[in-house]
Amino acid sequence: MTRRRRWSIGTALVSLCGAVILVSMFLGRTADGGMARDVPAASQTPSPTAVPTAWPMKVPSGPDDHVPALVVHLPDHDVALRPWTICGFGFGGCADGAPGLAGTLPRLDGGATADFRFLPEVDSITATAVQVDRDCPRWLSASVDDLGSGEYGVHPVGPAGLWRIDVTAARKGEDAHYSFEWRTDTTTAVTTPVDSTLAVLADHDGQLDSYGVELGVNGLAFDLAEVSARVTVTAEDGRSVGIRPTTKQRDTCYQAGSVSLTASEADGRRAAALGGRSFRYDVDLTLDGRTFHGVGQWPEGELSDDEPSVSLRWTPALPAYSVP
Repeated sequence: MTRRRRWSIGTALVSLCGAVILVSMFLGRTADGGMARDVPAASQTPSPTAVPTAWPMKVPSGPDDHVPALVVHLPDHDVALRPWTICGFGFGGCADGAPGLAGTLPRLDGGATADFRFLPEVDSITATAVQVDRDCPRWLSASVDDLGSGEYGVHPVGPAGLWRIDVTAARKGEDAHYSFEWRTDTTTAVTTPVDSTLAVLADHDGQLDSYGVELGVNGLAFDLAEVSARVTVTAEDGRSVGIRPTTKQRDTCYQAGSVSLTASEADGRRAAALGGRSFRYDVDLTLDGRTFHGVGQWPEGELSDDEPSVSLRWTPALPAYSVP
């Protein structure tokens, strides 16, 4: 059965809260509740067992635990981090958590790069920089250099300031997530691509269906006061259905420059009732009074890592966030 892999912002917040509660309960029974701890100098290999992570979310440990540590190189000592979310990598399953509150994570101050060690072989090491001490943080992709022998360096991105660096180590079927803080002292030029996806229809065990309508846009140049959208789904025979997804009021902002609009499964199933094998998606998105037109095709344009969503092409182009 095809299922959606990326959550909407609203869904992610609710699900994250649920994960925090559930994992906290589990960890209260199985973990030692410790903070991140110092480890020997970088030339030494830390033990893979019993290495605590930052407060308070941690992957539970046991006598046969072989979860790898990510070792952050501070100026005068190293700190070993245990992952806050993991699948595989010696864990024997999956566990979800959260990266920890601002001020509780190990912190680097300044420097050309933020360096760390991660010894297991991986397919990729990626990093996301999340602004700290902002009500509505900006999330930016940060470049990572592979320095060899399990050593890596993260480059600063965007305005100088305090950032949480979320590092993801991944290999086939496995991933592990770690976090630390870095106060950068230089501003780095960046232009982020606008990422936009739309999910309406889905293949449910060979049957045309819908899990609801989700329109998401990330990487916009500014935060918005007014957002509205109309989605039109058109079948091969020219028949169409119009849907008006809406935003949900949120007490706190999840990500600066982001938009999330949703409609019900019932709205999506009105589109599924058109029948057929190929559908055109048209989106009229109005941002603070200016309208942009987006186009996508399903299932031809379905994203392999975000099914059943498709990416959208916009006219005119959506305004992207940039730092000169």
